[in-house]
Amino acid sequence: MSLSGTKSAELRFDLKKPCKDCPFLKTTPHHEGVASDLMSISTSIESENAAFTCHKTDPRSDSPTGQRHTGPVQHCAGFILMCEKGKTPQVPYLTAWCSRQFDLDKLDKSAPVYDSFMDMVRSYGHWIKGQLHRWPGLEAK
Repeated sequence: MSLSGTKSAELRFDLKKPCKDCPFLKTTPHHEGVASDLMSISTSIESENAAFTCHKTDPRSDSPTGQRHTGPVQHCAGFILMCEKGKTPQVPYLTAWCSRQFDLDKLDKSAPVYDSFMDMVRSYGHWIKGQLHRWPGLEAK
């Protein structure tokens, strides 16, 4: 989930590892909703202004049980780790790190996140056939 519509004061950085079905993990099955958002995610990452909440803590998301999350909203640890691994720093996380809201060294760097956002896009190739031309050089790899 992107952060639009969520107040930054309500967001927390307590998660140290991605949840088991985080879309930024290589081990998570592909999802049509994520595939449909890849282009907007790419645009946000390129502007270095991307940030995501953990889908399990986002009050706008329905849980599998049909209950809305009512606890604190958390930043997505998987997204932060993927950006760090892919060397694509994002302003919201750098700002939080500089203000000591979270410590990157405490994140579980062994989590099997994608090596980069482009790796994630490649893995979704079967979902986005016909759109690969939007990412120059992607089809050649």
